[in-house]
Amino acid sequence: MCSNPLGDGGAGAGTSPGVLMGSQQASLVSPGTAAPPAHGIPDYRAARAERNGKDFQRGLNFVALGIPLAFVFGLTPLLQYMGWFLKSLFHEVGHSAIAIFAGHPALPKISLSGHAMSAIAEPVWIMRIAVVVGTLGLIRAYLPPHGRIVAVAALAVVYPLLCWTGFGHFMILSGGHLGELVAGAVCLWRCLDGEDCHHDAERAAYAMLGWYLVGQSVLLSFGLAFSQNARLEYAANQSFGLTNDYIRLADNVLGVSLESVGFVTGVVALLVPLAVVGGHWRSQR
Repeated sequence: MCSNPLGDGGAGAGTSPGVLMGSQQASLVSPGTAAPPAHGIPDYRAARAERNGKDFQRGLNFVALGIPLAFVFGLTPLLQYMGWFLKSLFHEVGHSAIAIFAGHPALPKISLSGHAMSAIAEPVWIMRIAVVVGTLGLIRAYLPPHGRIVAVAALAVVYPLLCWTGFGHFMILSGGHLGELVAGAVCLWRCLDGEDCHHDAERAAYAMLGWYLVGQSVLLSFGLAFSQNARLEYAANQSFGLTNDYIRLADNVLGVSLESVGFVTGVVALLVPLAVVGGHWRSQR
């Protein structure tokens, strides 16, 4: 009778001298060392990390390419006008979006003669009710249970402040430049991600527009912070005869100097590309 080589005798009983069982093989690996993957089975996590790293590096290359392209875009006369129109569109949509969320009927208006504004009316109760109901519906549809609790609590705190305190005026005035920065951040993110881009030229265009929007905000803000000529030009350059946003924020809402508003908003604008790159890198891990 032949003994079973895989029998469960003693430590060495019934086992071929040159063959180690699975439990014995695992015992040869030191506790602090991860066991290598089984032969023929790829390490998908390592492959995915390597692929994500290459994609991220390629996205960074396009983001870097967008910097000189943004300079060309901003310095070419015909493209300057296109840039102004897009910048004004995002700016006025930012004002109007926050105003509508606060219950004000609002509509952006852009003139091809070089003027832009948002027409904002007094708040309407039915709009505020509709906003709250719609927001609660979105929270219920798209967030998990724990996220719903946090979102509803945030809505209960923020929305009354937005509707019945000076915070609402502050946010509506800030919404224009915030809209520009959000649009710039979205463009830079889509350039880094590249999933929905069908051609490399799309990624380059996203990078160019993203840097243009962020760069315009940086130049305006730090110009107001450090240049008297920039402040005088900003005060004189009024769309439809309306006082510009940062002047109204400084004088009517915050009660601080225009230089302070310019410096703080300039720092915020500088942080946008850093936040986009850092957030995208973290999402790839």
